[in-house]
Amino acid sequence: TGVQTCALPIFTAVAWAPDGDVFAVGSFNTIGLCDRMGWIHSKERTQTGSIFDIAWTPDGTQLGAAGGNGAVVIASVAERSIEWGGLLATLTENNHVRVTNVQGDVVEEQEFRDRVVRLSMAHGHLVVTTVTQCHVYSTAKWSNPVPIDLKDTISLLVLAPKCFLTVDGTSGVQVFNYEGRLSCSPKFKGLRPEFLNAQSVALSSHYVAIVDRTADGRAVHVFDVNTGRPTGVSLQ
Repeated sequence: TGVQTCALPIFTAVAWAPDGDVFAVGSFNTIGLCDRMGWIHSKERTQTGSIFDIAWTPDGTQLGAAGGNGAVVIASVAERSIEWGGLLATLTENNHVRVTNVQGDVVEEQEFRDRVVRLSMAHGHLVVTTVTQCHVYSTAKWSNPVPIDLKDTISLLVLAPKCFLTVDGTSGVQVFNYEGRLSCSPKFKGLRPEFLNAQSVALSSHYVAIVDRTADGRAVHVFDVNTGRPTGVSLQ
C-alpha cells in the first residue's frame, strides 16, 4: 500500500542517485527522473531505442544512459529549487543559481565557474557547493559571499542557525560557521562518511548527532560543535 508509480511504459533500466533522493528510469526512447515517492519530475525523449543501463556521477549531478541502438545520452539535473523565508533559489543550469522573492522578482543571480553540486537555504543564509568551492551568502546582503576551498565533492549539506555541516569522502564530517571558519571535524571509530545522508546526521547550534552504522544503526554519537569532542551522551 502507498506505492506510487511513474507514468512511463515498461522500464528497461533504473538507477538511484548516490544520495538516494531521486532515481532515473529508462524506457523506449525515454528517460525519466523520479523522487523517492515515485512521482515523476521530468520525462525526456531520446533517440536511443530502449535504455538498458543508467549510471550516475558520484556527486549526483549528471547521469549517462546507454541505449539499445548503441547511443549514449549524457544528462544533467537542473531546475532544482529550495525555498525559505519568502525566497526561492533555483538551479537554472548546472552552474547558474537564480534567487527570487515571493513576488517573483529576481533578487540575486550567480554564475559559477564549476557545476553546482549542492545548495541549501535556511537561517538567513544560502550555501552553494560546486566541485571545487563552497560559497556562503547572507540573504540580508548578497554581495561578498564567503568562499571555502574544498578537497573533495560534498555529498551532504546541513544548515543550522549558527553553523552548517558538510560531508565528503576526504575530509569526512566538517562543521563551519557562516564566516567560513572550521569549527570542528567530529570522528569516531567506524565512521563511513560515504554512507551518511540527511536521515543519519542532525545539526543544531550546539551539537552534532551522527548515527553509527557499525552498531546496526541503533547507536547515535553526539558531539560538541565547537570542539568536535564527544559530549558523553550515549544513545542506544
